[in-house]
Amino acid sequence: MTKKSLLKYFQSKDLCVLSTCNLKNKPQSAVMCLVTGDDFNLYLFTGKTTRKYYNLEDNKKVAVVIGGLNGDPSAQINGLARILTGGQAKLASDLITKKHSDWKDYFSPNTRFIRIIPKLVHYSDFSKNIFQEFLF
Repeated sequence: MTKKSLLKYFQSKDLCVLSTCNLKNKPQSAVMCLVTGDDFNLYLFTGKTTRKYYNLEDNKKVAVVIGGLNGDPSAQINGLARILTGGQAKLASDLITKKHSDWKDYFSPNTRFIRIIPKLVHYSDFSKNIFQEFLF
């Protein structure tokens, strides 16, 4: 597995599980819509009244899982989240709707866009006995 093929795998997926933690170390996970940029950054969106949003305001460290169901390979990602504003939020919105125009139906004035910057990826494909670690 190369970084190029890892990126292709990320970009083939539309869903992930995002795990956040508040300042009292209470974890929370949620299935999220996902788009991956050419730079490995993951783009997600949520409402500004959700637990994950409040958690990300306090604690930028996140874990994300992509894949892993029904024998599918999985990527376990440790990274840093950034809540995007202004032009960066617009770019994220455009990137998301370019791939999934119907997701725009879920956007509202309450919507916030998030960029996850991967720092460490554990990739596993049990069907091929592949276990790799990638540092970013």
